[in-house]
Amino acid sequence: MNESFEKRLFLAFLISSIFILISYYFLPKPALQVKQQAGQVAEEKKSSFLIEDFIFKTNVIAMTNRIQTENMAIDIDTFGGRIVDTYINGKWNQTKKPIKLYWQTNPFKSGDLFFGPLELQKIYSIRSFYDVEEKTERKIVLATKLNYKGKSFILRKSYEILDDYQLKLEVFLENTDKVDLELNFDGKAFSIPYTFGFNSEEEQNSGNIIQAEYFNKKIQKVLKGGLFKKRPHLEEIFSPDWMAVYNNHFIVIINPLFTNYTSKFLLENEKKLYSEIVMATELPAITLKPGEKVSFKTFLYIGPKSERILSKIDKAYRKIFAWPLAFNWFMKPIEWGMYYIAHIIAGLVKSWGLTIILLALVIKLMLSPLSVQAAISIKKSNMLQPKLKKLQEKYGDDPKLLNQKVAELYKKEKVNPLGGCLPLLLQFPVFFVLYRVLSSSVELKGSQFLWIKDLTLPDTLFKININIPFIPSSFNLLPLIMTVVQIFQMKIQSMRNPAAKEQQLINTYLLPIFFLFIFWNMPSGLVLYWTVQNVFSIIEQEIINYIKIEQSA
Repeated sequence: MNESFEKRLFLAFLISSIFILISYYFLPKPALQVKQQAGQVAEEKKSSFLIEDFIFKTNVIAMTNRIQTENMAIDIDTFGGRIVDTYINGKWNQTKKPIKLYWQTNPFKSGDLFFGPLELQKIYSIRSFYDVEEKTERKIVLATKLNYKGKSFILRKSYEILDDYQLKLEVFLENTDKVDLELNFDGKAFSIPYTFGFNSEEEQNSGNIIQAEYFNKKIQKVLKGGLFKKRPHLEEIFSPDWMAVYNNHFIVIINPLFTNYTSKFLLENEKKLYSEIVMATELPAITLKPGEKVSFKTFLYIGPKSERILSKIDKAYRKIFAWPLAFNWFMKPIEWGMYYIAHIIAGLVKSWGLTIILLALVIKLMLSPLSVQAAISIKKSNMLQPKLKKLQEKYGDDPKLLNQKVAELYKKEKVNPLGGCLPLLLQFPVFFVLYRVLSSSVELKGSQFLWIKDLTLPDTLFKININIPFIPSSFNLLPLIMTVVQIFQMKIQSMRNPAAKEQQLINTYLLPIFFLFIFWNMPSGLVLYWTVQNVFSIIEQEIINYIKIEQSA
């Protein structure tokens, strides 16, 4: 492959990647109906909530109860009636054990109803103990009797696991007193947080950052920073249709079936690449008549980030997987095609490591006609350089005539000056689609290959106890192999074109080192693909170099 072609390929891919990453991940996007942004603190005022006004059921030993199905298990504590652990399983799971989706260290607990705004849950740790009223394999109903300012009422919670990783949470309030019961604490009746963690802090990597968004006729991202804007730590949205927190492989969706509520997103425990996001619903103040009962139903999806599963539950969930702006109409079919090719290969070889290698080969063969066409076009252009130089010497004083003669020369030699660029541009959608398919396939979670323990994590062999800026504390072998392969690939090109040796010096070392930093903390599955793709590119280069180009006299 011609060295000019290689340079254009890497530079074009690099510039396009940086542009898309900046526009998609870093440029801040306005959120609809955002009431409170990052770092903003509500005006300090005396809260109407007093813990002394409540009488909770206490001095009881807490018990953990599990509800489960074949693919899901949830542990619920009688202290506060809240979720304390969540596990999921399925055919996609490559590990021997269910996947834990409750890695979190923040003070909030999913399903933990507390009276007043969400912020009060950080202040007060006291909770009422619940009695188990009903228990089946996949459903549990808990209840507790409360007293507020001498008025008694019952609070019930019903958790039921449904099909396709769904959980139904229903909250019941019943006024058992003979007078009205008003629940109004700073304008809120109660709040319910939802917090799940998809991996531990040690497993976090730069290719799998947690994100949050909500849906109100269209998807809106929240808690997003920018190049010159710090990431918010709190955002409020009024009554969205649903909200979600996800990484590349797993997702939690909160879909309340009630309106007139406020949703909150909190960023907790932010450390380098790691962070925890808490979603919450806040209900406005309510008044219950004597004997009145009210209920609030919420559906949760806690499971793999699978477009096939989620689109079956709600077609609106497909928007989570859409490409930005006008790219979706042609990028999505390519993504579906790549996804099915990868899964067909995986079904045959039974190894996702081998699947990535074979997928790289298939893609290279599919794109080879474009690579050959680009290489031939560039070779022809290079062969015309002596003739172009003569034209410049002869017609340099007349730019108009020079352009005319150059155009005639290209036409005579049947050379398109842009012929080397178009095939490269056609390959970019494939690169970006492959990145998404390989980084988002939940089937790679827990997949092992050679020394790699998990293809969704860096292939860390050991850690070094150092704290020096820009120096990694982990030793990852695969990015180093990738860099060596890239340098070897560049050196081959410099040997074939000694005249451009100084120019090749930058390409030989600068770009591979740049990619080394980019890929160092990336999932090993992506690094494996890029490494194998470079090996196949070296082979392709050698084949293309044997192509003879005839030049007219």
